[in-house]
Amino acid sequence: MIREFVSRLIAKERIPLFEFVRRDMTGTVLDVGGPTKGFKSTISVNVVSGDVAGDARHLPFSDKSFDYVFSNATLEHIPREDWTKVATEMKRVARKGGVVITPNRNFPIEPHYLVPFAQFFPRCIKRHLPHVWKDCNYNAEIEIPRREELLELFPDSEVFSWGRIIPRHLVVKVRYA
Repeated sequence: MIREFVSRLIAKERIPLFEFVRRDMTGTVLDVGGPTKGFKSTISVNVVSGDVAGDARHLPFSDKSFDYVFSNATLEHIPREDWTKVATEMKRVARKGGVVITPNRNFPIEPHYLVPFAQFFPRCIKRHLPHVWKDCNYNAEIEIPRREELLELFPDSEVFSWGRIIPRHLVVKVRYA
């Protein structure tokens, strides 16, 4: 019951966020972590489930093969030590830029466990928390990036908070000249 309520709440918030993001991305879009509904000419690289179509650390595409790269709620599922590789690959395959969306680390409820402040718990404790989304194959070591880390991964980008009432997401918007 809680899961259904939270799912509806998240969906209501994401719809205007995706509309905002899609408005600026016309052309081909690589969805790293996808699939995200609503993009035309999208190729998805699913890095979370078992049916992986590609490795986000080594994208199987040539340089500048897509107009944009999009990633929604994926980076936190990738081991921290691979974030730089993933960001480098995303920048390599994008011609015009991209958008990366992550949960806001400063939001009081951790979205994968629905436990207050779980994002600040040590890994040894997080491993024992039950996942609310049992049908998803989440990595037990979810790490939500800080704003500063996103700026390091995507220099010269704009990072802003998104949420109707409380900023639940951080959005990284990258534009290339």
